[in-house]
Amino acid sequence: MAFCGKCGNNVNNGAAFCNKCGNNIGAMRTQPGGEHTPSLQKINRKWLIEFIMAFLVLMVAGNFVVAYFNSTTYKVNRYVKEGENHIKAGKHLDAVASFDHAVRLDPAREKTYLSIADKYAKNGRYAEGIAVLMVGQSATGSDKIKAKIKDYQALAGQQVIDFVGEKVDKGVEAGTEFLNEIGVDTDALDKAVEIGTDAVKTVSDWFFGGN
Repeated sequence: MAFCGKCGNNVNNGAAFCNKCGNNIGAMRTQPGGEHTPSLQKINRKWLIEFIMAFLVLMVAGNFVVAYFNSTTYKVNRYVKEGENHIKAGKHLDAVASFDHAVRLDPAREKTYLSIADKYAKNGRYAEGIAVLMVGQSATGSDKIKAKIKDYQALAGQQVIDFVGEKVDKGVEAGTEFLNEIGVDTDALDKAVEIGTDAVKTVSDWFFGGN
């Protein structure tokens, strides 16, 4: 026996309306004291819908995660990161192997070549970066890669000039000190060094495409 939530009248189980006041009680059942409780059927239906929705969301999210980890993009990024770690550790042959795996996964992917070259450049290894970009330029015909090659050539040229200049400065300092000790005029030596430095810069600019 159930109760009407409006007038408290006893109604038969399953009745849609109260036979005393006409209240619609088909969707609800009442306990003495007027407290309404949803029918068990509606509770089960609501729980089932929520469960199905949650399951579908998890299934879609799971498929997305699986698809990402199986994607070419994820694998390429993993090999590029692996190669970068090898460079930092001084394992340059291992770095080449990792980068080669990345390129082989998608040889026409412009971003891969640019990313690999960037890893080399960040570690001051412009020559390797240029070599990678040249392969990428040949494979993709990318104008962006072509422009980056010119940038790295200029940086590599400056790197050579700085390195040679540092060595020359140290050599000149040591040579000047020695010549002063034996009383030799160093003006001629200074002029020779100036000419030599200009020659190194000219050759470097021509070779690496600097300005």
